[in-house]
This record gives sequence, structure tokens and C-alpha cells, in this order.
Amino acid sequence: MRVIRESSASVSTTRVVVFNSRDSNCLHLCDHVIKKMSSSDAEDALTDILLEVIKVQLQDLQNKEQKKKIVSVRYILYDVNPQEGFNLRRDVYIRLAVFLRILTENSEKWKLVLPPWNELPHWTSSNAGIQRNLPWSLFFNLRSLQNYAPVIEMFEFNEDHCNVALDYVVILQHYKDVWEENFTWVDKWDVEECQQPVNFKKVGNGMYVGSLFGYNNITAKKVVCVSFQGTALLLKNILDFLQGRFIAFEHAEIVLHDHYGGPEYWKCRKSMKFSNDLFKIATDFRKSTLPSENNENHVNFTYFLGYSYLAVHLRRRDYLLSHPLQVPNITHASDQIKIKLRMYNLNTTFIATDAFDEEIEQLIVKVLPFKVVRYIPSLNILQKYKDGGVAIIEQIVCSYARYFIGSYESTFSFRIQEERELLNFHPDTTFNRFCGNAEINCKQPSRWLKVE
Repeated sequence: MRVIRESSASVSTTRVVVFNSRDSNCLHLCDHVIKKMSSSDAEDALTDILLEVIKVQLQDLQNKEQKKKIVSVRYILYDVNPQEGFNLRRDVYIRLAVFLRILTENSEKWKLVLPPWNELPHWTSSNAGIQRNLPWSLFFNLRSLQNYAPVIEMFEFNEDHCNVALDYVVILQHYKDVWEENFTWVDKWDVEECQQPVNFKKVGNGMYVGSLFGYNNITAKKVVCVSFQGTALLLKNILDFLQGRFIAFEHAEIVLHDHYGGPEYWKCRKSMKFSNDLFKIATDFRKSTLPSENNENHVNFTYFLGYSYLAVHLRRRDYLLSHPLQVPNITHASDQIKIKLRMYNLNTTFIATDAFDEEIEQLIVKVLPFKVVRYIPSLNILQKYKDGGVAIIEQIVCSYARYFIGSYESTFSFRIQEERELLNFHPDTTFNRFCGNAEINCKQPSRWLKVE
């Protein structure tokens, strides 16, 4: 900046010239003529002019930087098969979040848009209210997620790009021969004919309109079906091929992990902290209802012992049809619970289950003289945090028990086992499941131990 002052007896003229600090090109030139002013008044006027000039310049630079930032960021949106449950969707998130972290480490600017939660198969409470378009922050600590990968909520994306048309909707599908006996697995992808009817129709202006993320009015410039087999990193080839800024992947559950069970997987999994509200509700319930003395005088400093109760996840209903040999009846489940209570010198069992009320009452009687506790949310908590929040509260309580028994190949149980691994429980107290009626010393779950 350079200031030139020219004065005479009757006129004080000040020329303010502002130069760019980098290349000295003139950005602004103003001639201010101050007539019949005292020297002090002229100085004040000059100061006002300079401040206004600087303000305009800074605003201009901010606008340019913001525009540059917006233009340079690209977005990946995704959705999952509507029939998939809450806990498998959490796993799909890890696959894509790890991919985004790797992608952005290579200086590419991408953001992962989190799909809202919508009426999942196990969300059946009639008095929970509307369970649609629920944000991730209702269940998880969003800041913790963002500390790992560049993710944003769908509503945030819509606020910034409310009228944008997606460049591509990529409908992922398995190869037709993937289930054949002589099929050879090779990482690959191909743009192919759609195997199933798509949820998008071409309209008059050449655009496509259809359903995605729980919305019925998604607009896209192009819709393609891609046969895909491989890990998330293979998506990079598709992104490079399409060269769009807004790309959505449907059926993201088809994509596999890049580092399942490895250090990167566990870094991402650790970042999936539950919301502070849900953690407090679960902790308050545990402290007020369950034995919360963890026998600190006898702590094994290698492992966390947890608190003085047994926790079980007993899945029933759909499992009675899909896994009849691995689901115990109420009597056999009760017997297995009592064995572990006696083995660990415990008196109380916390149960998370989808069993019918009459089955739960039978179990309570059969476990006597031991105590069985359930979490029954208030109407206010149920309507605020929905079925997904109640499930998380149950998982948190199970995660802090002295000993845990899960259900055969249940992702609900898997997520509890992961939480307990992160809390540093001994594997013997974590990786356990109920045995079916005809099973004796049944095979226990694989031990996916955390890797630093």
C-alpha cells in the first residue's frame, strides 16, 4: 500500500493506492479530495478510507478462497441394501471411511457423505415415533468420526448443495457367475447391464430421478450399473474413470474391507465412539441397576475386569428360522447362563434380547435364584433416540460386564466383542456364544483381537 498526499492552502488531496503484496499489481485506486478540512480531519478521513479498502480486499480474498475450496472438494455418497441391519451398516461405514482416509492422504480432496438412518428391519417399536432421516450424530460422536476421516452428515451436504444433480449414481452388483462352483476370485469391475430394476427413471430433460438415501427425489445426470468384486480401494479406479464431482454408490455392502482386522481397521473402529448422551444414559443405568463394583483390589493390570455382572445377547425371532441349530431354547439358554454365573461368582445377568415377553419371563424364572435385568427405556428416551439408540445403550452395558455371551454370527454380538476388545478385556471373557440345543462344547467365535 502506498499513500500520496498533495496539499495546497485551500485543498488537501489524498490519493490512496493499494498494491497486491505479491506482485505489486494495482488492485485499487481512489482519489479523495478533502476540501476546507483541517489536517486532523483529513487524517481521520484517510484512516476511514484505508480501513474500507482493506475490508473490501479481505472480503474479496475470502470469497475467492471459499470458492476455490468448494470447487476443489469432491463427494462420495453411498447407500446400503435396505434389508441390512444397523450393525452391518456400521461395518460398511468402516470399509468406506478407511478408503477415504487413504484417498485423502494422497492429497485428493474428498468427503464421505453419511447416509441418514431409515426404518431398519429390527426397528419395530410402535411408540418410537418416526424413524426416518436420522443423523449419525444421534448415535455417534461425529467429531470423533471426523478426526479419523473427512465425513459429513447428509443434511450438511444438502444445505451446501441443495439443488445439485449427482454426476453419477453407480449401482454396484455382484458378477452373475460369482456363486458358481468354479468361480475364480479376482479383483475387478466392469460397467455392465443392470441385473435388477433400478430405482431411477429418465425424465424429459435427459436427467434421471429416483430413490436413494431414503429420499424419492434424487436427481442424477447418469446412472450406471457396475459389476464389482474387490476391496474399497478398487473404487478409486471407478472414481478416476468417471471423473465426477458428486458420485453415489448404491449397494455399498458389496465392497469388501481393505484392512480387516489390521491396525487401520482398529483405528477407524476406535473412532466410532457412541454419542455422549447415549453413553451417559447407559452408564447411569449400569450404576443404578447393576453391580458396578469391579473389585479393584483384585485387578489384573494386563486386562480390564469389568463390573460384577454377566451380560448376554440372546437373539431369537428371525434366528429361529435362519439358524435353528445354533439357537438354544429358553431352558438350554438358562442352563448356560447359570453355569457362567457360578463359574465367575456372579449373581446378576443383564440380557439384551429380541425374545418375546413370555419367553423372557420363562428365562427369569429358570435362572432363579439368580437375578435377570433388562433395559426398558422411558417413552421420552425411546422417542428421542429411537430403537437404534436403545440398542446402543444395551451394547454399552454388555461391553462393561465381567463376562459376555453372544449369539451365533450376530453382528450385534460382534460389535459388543469389538467394544470389549477396545476396553482391553481378556479374550476368554469376550469371545463366547450360546450353544444350540444339540450342540455340546460348540465352536466359539473367531477371536478378532485388536492390532495397534
